[in-house]
Amino acid sequence: IYGGILSYYEALKVAAVPLDGEKTKNDSIEKLIKELEKLNLAEEISDGTGNRFIIRPVLVQDADDLMARHLNQLAIDVMLIPDILRSLQNFNIIDNIRVLYRRKSTPLVGISQNNFAWDAIAYTKTTGINPGRGSDADTIEKQTLVTLDIVVHRPYTDHDLQGFLSRIQAVLNSVKAGKRKVLPIIIYSSTESKILINRIHKLGFLSFDLGSIYGSKVYEVIRNLIMIKENDDGGYHGQTENIIEQTLMTMRASGQEENLNSIKGDLFEFLMFPIIKLLFSDANIDHGRKIKIVDENGQRKGPYEYDYIINSSRLKEVVVMELKGYASSNYISLGTSDKQNTLNWFFSNTFPFAKKQLQKENPNSKVCACYITTSKFKEDGITFLNSINSGKLRPSTLDCWYDGQKLLELLEHHKMQKVKEMVEKYYIKKEDEQEAEEAPSEPNSFFDEDDILY
Repeated sequence: IYGGILSYYEALKVAAVPLDGEKTKNDSIEKLIKELEKLNLAEEISDGTGNRFIIRPVLVQDADDLMARHLNQLAIDVMLIPDILRSLQNFNIIDNIRVLYRRKSTPLVGISQNNFAWDAIAYTKTTGINPGRGSDADTIEKQTLVTLDIVVHRPYTDHDLQGFLSRIQAVLNSVKAGKRKVLPIIIYSSTESKILINRIHKLGFLSFDLGSIYGSKVYEVIRNLIMIKENDDGGYHGQTENIIEQTLMTMRASGQEENLNSIKGDLFEFLMFPIIKLLFSDANIDHGRKIKIVDENGQRKGPYEYDYIINSSRLKEVVVMELKGYASSNYISLGTSDKQNTLNWFFSNTFPFAKKQLQKENPNSKVCACYITTSKFKEDGITFLNSINSGKLRPSTLDCWYDGQKLLELLEHHKMQKVKEMVEKYYIKKEDEQEAEEAPSEPNSFFDEDDILY
């Protein structure tokens, strides 16, 4: 019913099987898949990058196209998760201190909690009228565990609900009776029927139609995102630019620009492709490439996702590009290497990580860096960026950095008029409207040995 293809991650959720089968008496997902293969009902395949899928045998001849399309659709769910979590934080439904969720860099990797896979988990101190006040819930044991099931790219089905319910029951049974408090939340764009919603409510779950959070126009945004992702195949289609403009227009008309910051940032990445292609016409351009390494001790590091990695054999250089499509009223601070959405997070953390791997792959090329944003930098950040710009990291056709004003000048110089107009209209505010704010960050992620990405 899912179009004949299911990701390994979705199978873990729907079948509600533990991640480590050796710790329980339940069947493992591998055993279930093998049984289906023996019955010629399913076949496990891989896209060559480690992403695993289960597919109907009659569709194997179309496997490559199906896997690519399915991965693009799953990416839509992940793109929306940070914005959804921010909204739930604003509603005071979840705490903003301890939040774990599927990442854009690893859409087929979820959160491990109690040996099961989840789209996101959080905690809440919200108690309503209760003898125990929320402010007194100062430890995890006193707080309620929030588990989220988020399905946006397709209808939420009974199979999703049964898998979610089974995983929650397993969590409740993992501790002594009455000790674990769980608040299940389902986020969906549509469902099989109203009966399913009634069942969800009778179970005591919270459920949110995406339209109830962001308004009905959000469905148009999702449809457009799916089309843009499907066109993101290394080329650039004329209609993509029009779809981006229509999506930004819809978000503004519905008053949801500020609430869909992550989506707006992703659209900026696609919007920058024409200028990148113009400047590096002969280069190999990777959008959203993920890099991970295994060190000498066998420990996996990463993956980090990079907005664009541009490999030019003519220029003999590889450019690692970071893009931040924030409102121009925001500023990006210098920060430290362990604080996301700062200059040092990129230049002192993720860029050196990529440079080490890319230099191995391209020993005769120089690895450069470029940071482009529609917002501003603080003074210490500009000083830092100017020092880098005069060094070896500067690409041959670009500076190492562009704020909103420099970006507009770059687009004007290369006669990218339509792109310039969109950047100016949807990302750059007039000076008299601006109030400096720190660049928005993603919901906090806090990891320890019990709550880890599996």
